[in-house]
Amino acid sequence: MFLNLLHVDDALTQQTLFMDACARLQARQTDARRPAAAVRLWGKDAALDRLKAQLASSIYRNCGSGTVVTFMGSGDFHHVSALLIGMLAESRNEPVTIIHFDNHPDWVHFSGGMHCGSWVNRALTLPQVEKVITIGPCSRDLKWPQWKGANLQAWRDGKIALLPWQSPDARFRKHDMGNMAEDTFLESLKALITTRNVYITIDKDVLTHEDAITNWDQGHMPLSRLLATLRFILTHHYAIGIDVTGDYSKPRYEGHVTLKKLEALIDQPRTPKRNAAAVNQKSNLALLDCISEAV
Repeated sequence: MFLNLLHVDDALTQQTLFMDACARLQARQTDARRPAAAVRLWGKDAALDRLKAQLASSIYRNCGSGTVVTFMGSGDFHHVSALLIGMLAESRNEPVTIIHFDNHPDWVHFSGGMHCGSWVNRALTLPQVEKVITIGPCSRDLKWPQWKGANLQAWRDGKIALLPWQSPDARFRKHDMGNMAEDTFLESLKALITTRNVYITIDKDVLTHEDAITNWDQGHMPLSRLLATLRFILTHHYAIGIDVTGDYSKPRYEGHVTLKKLEALIDQPRTPKRNAAAVNQKSNLALLDCISEAV
């Protein structure tokens, strides 16, 4: 395991016990806060390229063939996952399935750059990616998705598989994991993964408020269920990479600041964020333990 702390904001540095645990595992640290500020929520291709250049020279330097594990901050930066996946998939050059835990499907169309809600479409353009399996969403993004820019064609083509926690749309409801026994769900998930290699990306907004406090509206998956599913996947498949996002941080934007503030005002809930670092630290430690034991 090659463990990385990618500092796109100050979320991880507020978690002393987690930082200490990562230090014991000899984690690398990359301070990307400056270039990342320009891509928070979304970024143009030029800004994304500048961030990618820094990631290529730090996270993927001398990582060999082991599992590359990256913890980063707020889910406002989830589209950074597409950069990580792209670099890793290209270096390994084998078919890979992306396993995506999230309260949102992140499948909207977005031109001229990449949005934290659009990165799945960028990942699907990679020749090594067979499909994206999204696990756990129950957000309003699943209600009338055709009017919200969703890439439903990829879902119809089988390039996106959607396994919601609970779906308001009947098209996706037959796979609601919240209504399935755990063993039944895991067997159905296993049948969908047709490659040996997987890349796992976890946005903690898939979790309940008891297990995570994020910048976004959150789902209903208990941490215990996430950990059980993660262990199952890592038992049956080889993870070329894993990333964890979805901590809370106070937004700081660069570039198109007014537009981004307006988007956050519309899309993000204005709920109290008390004890965010402590709650997120607990889930990060649990995820770190689970991953380090399995890979």
